[in-house]
Amino acid sequence: MTKLVKEIAVTATTGQHENELIGIAKIPLNTIPAAGMTMCSGKNNQVAEQEHRHMLRIILLHELEMSKVAPHWWCGTFSPQGEQLLTQHIAQSGLTPTEVALCQWSVFAGIHQNHALSFTLFSNLLDKLVKPLQTGAVLEEDVKLFWDATKKLLPSCFSVIRKIRKKSASEKTTMKQVTEILKIFNHINSLEPLPSTDLFPLVLYPWVTYNGEGPNCNIPATLNDAVAQGANDWMNHILENNKRADETDISKLQNLNQIIHLVRSDLQKAIEFYDKLFQDGYNSLTNGDANANPLIEGTSLFELYLAIQRFTTLGIGLCPADCDSFHIKNFHLWFHRGVAQWLDIAVYKALQRIEKAVELDKLVHVDNTVKYSSSAVDTLTIFYQVKVFWQQLNWPDVEGCYTFIAKIIDDICRCCVFYADKMSAKVDGMGDVQDIYEKKFEVTNEWCLAINNIDYVRETLEPFTRDLGMEEVIRKISELKSPVEAQRCEHTLENVIANAIDTVRNKIIELLETVVSKMAPAMKRLLIEGAELCNQDSNSVDRLMMYVDNNLSTLHRELNEENFNRTLEIVWDMLSDTLGEIIQLNLDKRRPPSFFDNLRKTLNLMLGSFKNPADCDNCDALRRTEQILRINGLETADLIHQVHLDLTEQFKQVKDSPYGEISVRSKFEGNTLTIEVMNARNLMAMDSNGACDAFVRVHLLPEHKFSGHDKPKTKTHNKTQFPLFDEKFVIKLNPEQRQIEDAILLFSVKDKDLLGYNNQYIGEAFLHFKDIEDTTQPINCLPQVHLQLSRPTDTTMTSDTVRALERRLGDKQAKEFLRKFKQRKGS
Repeated sequence: MTKLVKEIAVTATTGQHENELIGIAKIPLNTIPAAGMTMCSGKNNQVAEQEHRHMLRIILLHELEMSKVAPHWWCGTFSPQGEQLLTQHIAQSGLTPTEVALCQWSVFAGIHQNHALSFTLFSNLLDKLVKPLQTGAVLEEDVKLFWDATKKLLPSCFSVIRKIRKKSASEKTTMKQVTEILKIFNHINSLEPLPSTDLFPLVLYPWVTYNGEGPNCNIPATLNDAVAQGANDWMNHILENNKRADETDISKLQNLNQIIHLVRSDLQKAIEFYDKLFQDGYNSLTNGDANANPLIEGTSLFELYLAIQRFTTLGIGLCPADCDSFHIKNFHLWFHRGVAQWLDIAVYKALQRIEKAVELDKLVHVDNTVKYSSSAVDTLTIFYQVKVFWQQLNWPDVEGCYTFIAKIIDDICRCCVFYADKMSAKVDGMGDVQDIYEKKFEVTNEWCLAINNIDYVRETLEPFTRDLGMEEVIRKISELKSPVEAQRCEHTLENVIANAIDTVRNKIIELLETVVSKMAPAMKRLLIEGAELCNQDSNSVDRLMMYVDNNLSTLHRELNEENFNRTLEIVWDMLSDTLGEIIQLNLDKRRPPSFFDNLRKTLNLMLGSFKNPADCDNCDALRRTEQILRINGLETADLIHQVHLDLTEQFKQVKDSPYGEISVRSKFEGNTLTIEVMNARNLMAMDSNGACDAFVRVHLLPEHKFSGHDKPKTKTHNKTQFPLFDEKFVIKLNPEQRQIEDAILLFSVKDKDLLGYNNQYIGEAFLHFKDIEDTTQPINCLPQVHLQLSRPTDTTMTSDTVRALERRLGDKQAKEFLRKFKQRKGS
């Protein structure tokens, strides 16, 4: 042995200070003679391991000092001279790969405390060490050596986890480092520490929530504490570095906003970069063996089930007489608890495949004869595979079949909903366009295909469930138990299926509502523009028509009929809500009737673009909205007449009135209107003597269209409730007045005041021009018309027409009419 090697060995053995070792390590490696390695020859393994650790330590310190390697960078690559020395030393010492790996683990962990090495280095070493440590192929002294080194390594691992928020997650090195640390945790957690091992002493880990019972070696719990403590440290860091400038309210709000922004950014980073990584890592820790794969295990178990099933079937075929005595006959009971896991594995695989199918879907028609794309077909193929699994299972127990079928149906529903969500996410953002006028949404073929795909999958749910053999299971339950029990089971399964179908149908409706809600802003803007500029030289109405027509054409062409009709219903509801907002806003602004009239015209033009505009009448909300627009779009005189038209229809329903009844005859002969007021009966007593002094006045409505005509009035009949008027009035109309479509006669019956200044109102009746016969017969040959007298009611006062008049606060005509109208109201 050369003098230099002796110095290295003595220095390393006596544990001199690190600086002395580094000083020796600065000597060039090529000055250490390779022949000197023969010193190890003939020694036992422990001595050879110790000397190898010393040599490995010196060479590594030399590498780090000479190469100036950055922290967390060195991952086990030596220079050619160092590699040659170590290779010869290993060969001449007779060290096994496990012993070499243990030496490396011990030395690297010690050096890592002062000069951080790559975590990949330790992860790769654990790949070699875990199996020997688990199988007991390592001496107890070496096991202690391993755990002592592990105790040195772990603080830096947990330090990275705690300080992860201060690193940039977008850097590949950061994610790689975290991944390797989680692998290290996973490997160490799979090992059984020595009873005396205390991996996490409270001196080094004051933040660990250790309960003081047993060895402190819980990797998952410590990882959980590290994440929690890291979050606490980060929050304190935020608060410390974002203090308020002063104590004013504005400063407090700004400070709070900044803190919330930083916390939100941290959460977003966690979701984007770390969430899945930590979930997978933590699941591996808590599930035990890092090499165990539940999917592989479950699949292998199912293969065993099928093998025993075939073996049993073969035995029954060979020995049909003795098969009932076979112990293996009820082998399925051995696997009963595994079926639920198999079903979970099946649905897990199905969800993975559905996600991949949606990802690969180009959203084009499978062919020209159908209206769905590839992912819909792939999803049904996945469902078919689930059905094949169930058929292969061929579960013999009837009650178990019933339970498992219910679970399969529920799982398939879950897959359908998952597919619907993935399709929705895939098309989200498609169709958003910007033109010179505005940013708007255009319905695309992709949106329609997404909707059709979900519906296509939904339509297969019920046939699929029938193919699971549900009817046969129900029949067997009836034979085994009772028809009542079978009916109950059938009803339960029917409910499960119905709920599944309804759930998926609701997903379709949600997607349709999303399409319509994206169309709503553009339609609202264009409707308002149309109301503002309808009578001016503007292309806003044309743009509205084009926008609606283009989108409806796409929907009609690409959607199936049922979904298109659903879309129309949603559009109508959306329009009614949108118009309701526009109407209320502009009523509050006291916009003129022309605005509402233009809005109604624009709406009707737009509805004309619908493929079946007559169906719009089926939407009560839209019909109601159109009626409100029509009313508020009327000029005041026409609105007053609308009040009388409403009363005409209302009074027709009166069968027995407390105000009495009036009998009249009337006819048209050309443009001449003849009216005969004959009598009244059972008039309400208005005088203290139990009678009244009644007369009748005839009004031609609307008044503004019959200006210039007197209002005929009968003579007053005193002290009677049954006046006999028998008076005839002839009114000459011009051709235009004769053709007024909604003209009516108002018969107003009053009780005359003694002086004629305060006549009391008894009641009124209406007769529509269209109900008056045009004839040359004498009027006394025509039948009498009996009209029940009535008055406006509280309901009338709250009608849309009266409220529209009440909103016209600055309109004298409306104000005067309402004053008189309220005097006519009954109690």
